[in-house]
Amino acid sequence: MSTPLLAVEGLRKTFGGIVAVNGVRFQVAPQEIVGIIGPNGSGKSTLFNLISGVLRPDAGRIIFRGQDITGWKPHQIARLGIGRTFQIPAVFTTMTAWDNLLTAAVEADWAHAPQRAEQLLALLTLDAVRDVRANSLSGGQQKLLELGRVLMRNPTLILLDEVTAGVHPTLRTVMLDVVRELRRSGTTFLVIEHDMELVRTLCDRILVMDFGEVIASGTFAEIAAHPDVIEAYLGRRVS
Repeated sequence: MSTPLLAVEGLRKTFGGIVAVNGVRFQVAPQEIVGIIGPNGSGKSTLFNLISGVLRPDAGRIIFRGQDITGWKPHQIARLGIGRTFQIPAVFTTMTAWDNLLTAAVEADWAHAPQRAEQLLALLTLDAVRDVRANSLSGGQQKLLELGRVLMRNPTLILLDEVTAGVHPTLRTVMLDVVRELRRSGTTFLVIEHDMELVRTLCDRILVMDFGEVIASGTFAEIAAHPDVIEAYLGRRVS
């Protein structure tokens, strides 16, 4: 791998007697799309919370663009170039789509924010709902809007947490096309996803988590044939 954009080194996080993340380590190269899969409760979202600063690790380090950001606050990490979406979209429900985008640029490039917002509304096919309040948008449109809010800050690395779950197929296609286009222009992605077909077609490499640990990594074909992955999903080893 070339010099990594992100390096996670021995991350550990416990909640009481529960070990949510246990010694996780991996690297992500610039412009790579890395999928993170695993059964519910395997530590995927906790890992995102650690990388994005929502949680502070008990041990380990997070290195982004050569800088140790372990324990930084979420706003500091966002300013450095890491954006993140959530399973339930984090949008301002009583604001219009347009105003939601502008709020993301308050501490960024405000002078060019309106132009950037117009570009993103077009990119995300949200032009028609520009002046519609977010609580009147469909779940898929809210997820697109949340991604737009992230993109207003032009992040280098984006963490996508089940971004297509429950999304209409048409909007799902829009979302995936946007991710591919952003990758071509230099953006890197970590993607938590349960849709295996999406993972197969979108991701360059896949990490599989179970009980807070990375139990396998590789291409889709490699992890699909890995006995530990089969056991994690089926609860038994194949003979």
